[in-house]
Amino acid sequence: MVKFTEIAQKLVSYMQELNAKNIRASTKTHLRRKLELEFKSTLQFEDLLCNNRLFIIPETLSKTELKGEFVKLHIDKNVPVKHQGK
Repeated sequence: MVKFTEIAQKLVSYMQELNAKNIRASTKTHLRRKLELEFKSTLQFEDLLCNNRLFIIPETLSKTELKGEFVKLHIDKNVPVKHQGK
């Protein structure tokens, strides 16, 4: 499980290394679309913290493993969790 922003930042850094001057904000949107097209259902894009920040989750990650990763993220990073009302 990885934050989408981390992947997007790596792309921006790589593009800057290639001397790209203007990197549009829409690049991140296109990145998500390209990843979805390339990996189809093997990657899931989820807003786990209900704060409009996506995580990329491999399909092979079990629910138990996902819960463990979520708890580690919450404890290690002290990330606040917003609860969704349903």
